[in-house]
Amino acid sequence: MMKQIALIGTSHKYQKEDKDCSKQDVQAFKDFLEKACRVYNIRTVAEEMSEQALEEAHRNNSIPQQAAKALSLKHLFCDPDGERRALLGIEYETAIDVEVFFDRVSCDEAKRRKCESRTKRELYWLERLQTVPESEWPVLFICGADHVKSFKGILEDNGFSVETIADDWSP
Repeated sequence: MMKQIALIGTSHKYQKEDKDCSKQDVQAFKDFLEKACRVYNIRTVAEEMSEQALEEAHRNNSIPQQAAKALSLKHLFCDPDGERRALLGIEYETAIDVEVFFDRVSCDEAKRRKCESRTKRELYWLERLQTVPESEWPVLFICGADHVKSFKGILEDNGFSVETIADDWSP
């Protein structure tokens, strides 16, 4: 049986309830996620997020995590923390941008390194999803809008059935 994933792209500000995000926008995102979970019979909510990223944002939980809890569904953080990123050779895009700013690397080299790191991250998400037991499928996956197309391709190349619900959700 092919594992099914419903994919939602958005801005991370909605995932973490950033200070520039209104309470109404956050509630709209949570409502959207809960509706998607019901429509697609979701059993696990997974996301491009790590506990470390939430701690650094001074948040106890993410909006997808809250939606999963409200519906009594499993939740899975899929993004590597800083230590795991270092082990996997995944660079932060902002760090690469700083190198470009100070003329330490060319724009072409920066683009290559960003693409390589992005692919490594998405393959890590795939590994995390492959740990989800059969009984906890289908999965709703929330990621940054700039990952939707490439991550969907990786998922489909690895035998998953993927439906994109939103390329770039916003209220």
